[in-house]
Amino acid sequence: MQINPSGSAFGSRRLFSDTTCGLNTAEKKNRQTEHTESYMKGLAQSGKDKDPDADKIREIVDKARMGKKLNQDELNYLREKSPDNYRKIVMAMQEREMLRQQMAAARSRMEAERIYMSHMTSAQKTGDEIVMGQLRGGHDEVVATEEYEDKPLTTEEESALTDEAVEEENKRRRKAKHHAPAGPLVSPGTSATIVGGMIDILK
Repeated sequence: MQINPSGSAFGSRRLFSDTTCGLNTAEKKNRQTEHTESYMKGLAQSGKDKDPDADKIREIVDKARMGKKLNQDELNYLREKSPDNYRKIVMAMQEREMLRQQMAAARSRMEAERIYMSHMTSAQKTGDEIVMGQLRGGHDEVVATEEYEDKPLTTEEESALTDEAVEEENKRRRKAKHHAPAGPLVSPGTSATIVGGMIDILK
């Protein structure tokens, strides 16, 4: 076996001293300190590089997912900072408005609920949480109106009532509304808080 000038069969002392194993206690301490400082600098740099708009965008998207309506400032912010989320939410709000109009035009509460379930079933197939949230919000918005409460339960019930009977039935329902909160006949998800009025989502 060839022996190097240092007399070691395992390589020079210089090679050995380049590893942490060859460092004395003080050198090891310095090396660990350097690694720690480098790691902390990396964390600080990561914080600096973080998108300052990310938290705001996430907050707005979560609001839409919970079924709340966005105001125009929030929509404008998304349009500028997150166009993809802006398009998704605008489409979801358009479907919400379509549902609201269809439910309002339904002749009975059962018909309105069937319309709602049809929209919700389609949304569930795609798994779009924003659309589902907006549909729940639109549904709850309609259900909270007196117009919805005044609708007969079924279209058959509506046909069987005379005009005077319809008026009496509506009065009875309005009176009963003060004793028990109105709620949906069918509700596949948690109710969402509704704030403000509808905004012009086409702007």
